Amino acid sequence: MLPRSGFGLRNAQTRRDPQAGIKKSAHGLRKNAAAQAANNGATVAELEAIFGWEGGRMAAVYTKSADRDALALRAMTKLSRTK
Repeated sequence: MLPRSGFGLRNAQTRRDPQAGIKKSAHGLRKNAAAQAANNGATVAELEAIFGWEGGRMAAVYTKSADRDALALRAMTKLSRTK
């Protein structure tokens, strides 16, 4: 039987995760998934659709971080160029 609330789902997951060898919280898994999607090019609108967010603020946290990482990688190649 499925849990009837978010708290019930969290409690069920808390009991089942150790049995499955999962050592992260639901929040940690969701955060990791959002970061991975953003790093793979997901847009704010796509992240909102996946995770049920609205307003762009939460999704922007992940896309901004992914954009910053991509910019840093591109910039690092410019440090090592020789003319």
